[in-house]
Amino acid sequence: MPHFFVDESGNLGFVFDAGSSAFFILVLLKVDDPEKLRDFIRCLRKQQTLSEKYEFKYRRVGSRRVLRTAFFTGLSRLDFTVWALVVDKRRLSPGLAALDRIGFYGWAMGELMAAIPAQEIAGSIMVLDDPTRSSKFLDGLRVHVSRALRALGRREGFRKITGYDAAREEALQCADMIAGALADHVSGGDSWAYEQIAGKFAIVLHRPEKENLPD
Repeated sequence: MPHFFVDESGNLGFVFDAGSSAFFILVLLKVDDPEKLRDFIRCLRKQQTLSEKYEFKYRRVGSRRVLRTAFFTGLSRLDFTVWALVVDKRRLSPGLAALDRIGFYGWAMGELMAAIPAQEIAGSIMVLDDPTRSSKFLDGLRVHVSRALRALGRREGFRKITGYDAAREEALQCADMIAGALADHVSGGDSWAYEQIAGKFAIVLHRPEKENLPD
């Protein structure tokens, strides 16, 4: 069954001189068979003699060049599609900057919903990095996504929106790695990892608007 795995890079703070990130990046990774992503991670752990519980996170892997190279080279060979939103928080309107976490995340999700074709979403499952599976954040996000899809006239939305612990869900780890690679690319850092998977992006939206095309 098709799944969307969701992760982000950056934070939702707006105090930039106190460490808030300039960019917030939201990534939706769609795969028809999640087991292929899971198998890829499990095999890579064995090949790199890592613990079976090793969690792939971009900021952790980035300093290990051999591991990062193996990850993105292998990932580029798999079949999946990514929709992404890049938000330059320094240029947002005061109204958006004043939203709480659920409101801001919901707005960002709504921007992506409008860019993803209806047939890609219909009947699929969305999974976020949220171990509780039932939280105020998830409940609020479900409402925002439902409203966004209704506003777009979509009759059929996600079959389910749920959370899972990324430490136990390898496909979420792939979404984290992709979000981190895109973050490095847009911030002017190391673009190598992004370039390996650039062809997997259906679209990269920019808010405020820039060129809404794959970079």
